[in-house]
Amino acid sequence: MTRSLLIDQPVALQMLDFSPAAIAITDDSGTIQFVNHNFSWLLGYSSDEILGHSYNVVLPDTGDCDTLPQLARASQRPGDTKLDRRIAVWARGKDGLSRRVALSVHEVVTSSQTLWVFHLLWKDHWLVNRSQLESERLAAVKQMVNGLAHESRNSMQKAVAYLDLLELDLESNSKMMLLAERIRESLAELLKNYDEVRQYAEPIRLKLEPANLMLLCRAAFDEMNQCELTFPHQLELFMERDVELMGMLDPHHMRSVFSRLLGNAIDAADGAARIEATYSRVSVKSRDVVAFELRDHGSGFSEQSIGSAFEPFYTTKQHGSGLGLPTCRRIVEAHEGDISVSNHPQGGAVVRMTIPLRPVE
Repeated sequence: MTRSLLIDQPVALQMLDFSPAAIAITDDSGTIQFVNHNFSWLLGYSSDEILGHSYNVVLPDTGDCDTLPQLARASQRPGDTKLDRRIAVWARGKDGLSRRVALSVHEVVTSSQTLWVFHLLWKDHWLVNRSQLESERLAAVKQMVNGLAHESRNSMQKAVAYLDLLELDLESNSKMMLLAERIRESLAELLKNYDEVRQYAEPIRLKLEPANLMLLCRAAFDEMNQCELTFPHQLELFMERDVELMGMLDPHHMRSVFSRLLGNAIDAADGAARIEATYSRVSVKSRDVVAFELRDHGSGFSEQSIGSAFEPFYTTKQHGSGLGLPTCRRIVEAHEGDISVSNHPQGGAVVRMTIPLRPVE
């Protein structure tokens, strides 16, 4: 009866076949009544081979979820549709091999019966789709900002010209001259924000060459020092003995990352900043990885800031676009690395990066 119900809904079945996820539909007993093309592609079963079998054939290990309602509750959160909140399970294919998938189960109640819709998303496929969607989103942001910046730049150039004329009549009024200068600074900051958004949305194209992470961090710090008349801040570098940090990196982009992270650490200090940078070599999945930690001695992250630190345009500063850490994440991920933030047990904030070291050619 269930299969005939599905056959009577050809439009719905076509929509399920277009889904990027592997989809199976079972009746209330867990017997598979429908699978889409991606399900067959992922696990190797044709429709004729899998229809009429229990979902346990392909999902033998579903943890402590003995019933379909339990499995549905475990794989979802109310109002939460993010793919990375689905549960991770092993799906067994026709070839006997298991694949790690992200699973969610949804209940569909009809007038005559209850159906269960299984969404299985293979990890690699999931990441590709997410990366493609992110690229498309950033391209749209870049196009929008370019248009806004073009139109705004013309108006702001006029405003600066009017300020120049106004200041000619205000030279003897120091208070008014100070206000005019602050207006000029605000206009420059607005243009800078446009540039930061455009740079954030730009595709990251790495130009790899032999580089040393420790030297790049030191160079970024020294460059900040040269730009300030007074620079009381200190950078302390710690690394394991005989650790070679040379690898194929993009020096320009990585120096930009260090500049942003060091700038945040200095901003968090009450006075002169003391920043500790620690390097070590670790192995992750048989790959040589450099673990880099940057710790300041400020007030640390609030609970909300830790959860939102990498969200674009989120900032706790009075000035800033909120794109510093999101830009760092894009650059680190372009190097196939990872970045996270936390609070140090003894106070202050910690930013941790892990970056695979490609062998120097």
